[in-house]
Amino acid sequence: MKAKQYLTLGLGIVAGFGISVVGVSYASQNLVSNVKQVTPEVAKSIMLNKVPGANILEFSYDGDDKTPKYDGTLIKDNYEYEVDVNAKTGQIIKFEKEAIFTHNSNGNANNASANTQQSTTQQSTTQNNNASTTRKAYIGESKAKSIMLNKVPGATISKFYLDNDATPEYDGELIKGDYEYDISVDAVTGEIREFSKERIRNYNNPTINNSTSTNSNTNANNNVATNNNTNVNNNVAPDRQGFAIASLVLGILSIPLVCWGCVGLICGVLALIFGILGLKSSKRGLAIAGIVTGIIGLIVYVVFVIVYTGIILGGATSALS
Repeated sequence: MKAKQYLTLGLGIVAGFGISVVGVSYASQNLVSNVKQVTPEVAKSIMLNKVPGANILEFSYDGDDKTPKYDGTLIKDNYEYEVDVNAKTGQIIKFEKEAIFTHNSNGNANNASANTQQSTTQQSTTQNNNASTTRKAYIGESKAKSIMLNKVPGATISKFYLDNDATPEYDGELIKGDYEYDISVDAVTGEIREFSKERIRNYNNPTINNSTSTNSNTNANNNVATNNNTNVNNNVAPDRQGFAIASLVLGILSIPLVCWGCVGLICGVLALIFGILGLKSSKRGLAIAGIVTGIIGLIVYVVFVIVYTGIILGGATSALS
């Protein structure tokens, strides 16, 4: 009878060890495929090399997708650039350029330089051509911008265009402090149709000087370019890599500590909790490995409890008989 009990215990231990080996192998492969190879500093350097002399307005890490990436918003002269960099390879996977409209102290809206017509400004050209045929009926761009700025005093217009559909309206995006405002103005009556306010993520109040003369605008842009290399915004979203590391350590410890009873169970549960919290960190691979090893530790614990209980009950039955 004792030989049968020892054999059952041995088979349980071998099965648990086999499951743990397979799980750790899977976790290590997943870890290699998910480890972020490009640091935030390198990603910023790639963005600034793509747009020399620009200033980083927003910067964050997005690890939710299958392809982790760095999202960046850059400002240079009167243009805004959206640049996404692959966090594994360092390759630029998205690049967009858009003109910015600023408002000076006299309340007159100054459009961005019209010498270089990029694909991002084609929409403005189209809206001007469409508006020329109905200029008498529309309130005009200057009036629409004035209405928007009266609604949000002291704001800066970052986007502005005419939506010339069945109900024509001027759409604008304004920035004031760390908030972004979306405003739609009826192109005929001047009535505000839509108004929304949203907090800007990782906004750091960039230095964009709205001057009243061409010379002062040029000096402001030169200052931004000069200070760019020394004042790079470190607006990286809070990283939870500590949870991912703790999850992996606890998950590994939970497997051999099943022999200590509840210690192995507690380690396995904590590994699952910390792993889930660390999934959105830059150490996503470690978090996944911690979850897998934590699950393995819990499985081994359950097997160990079943086998141990069987041995105790078997021994008690033998003693009674």
